[in-house]
Amino acid sequence: YLEPRLIGPDDGVHVSREAELLFRWISVDVLQPNEWYVLLLYPESGATQPLPSVWTKATSYRLGSEYAPAAGQRATYAWQVSLARVKTDENGKMIIEAASPASPVRRFTWE
Repeated sequence: YLEPRLIGPDDGVHVSREAELLFRWISVDVLQPNEWYVLLLYPESGATQPLPSVWTKATSYRLGSEYAPAAGQRATYAWQVSLARVKTDENGKMIIEAASPASPVRRFTWE
């Protein structure tokens, strides 16, 4: 597959800490049962905390404001989306492989 094309939020956007974030991207194709979009969120600066990796069949994900920094603080994160394929080898061991290149990285700041 081609890399997922990101729709939003825009790169470098500043978001109120009370706001949820809606991550959106364009579908690359109809996914097979063993294929998933993977949204990765990377803490960069400020009052960041680790955020969960998201495995989804959808082309969007809503991140709740419960992950936002405390009042008076700010946190900057990077994010990107790729496709992963889950397989099982001849010994029954689960294997995860890339099914697309990762999207470009975007950033947002909660404040």
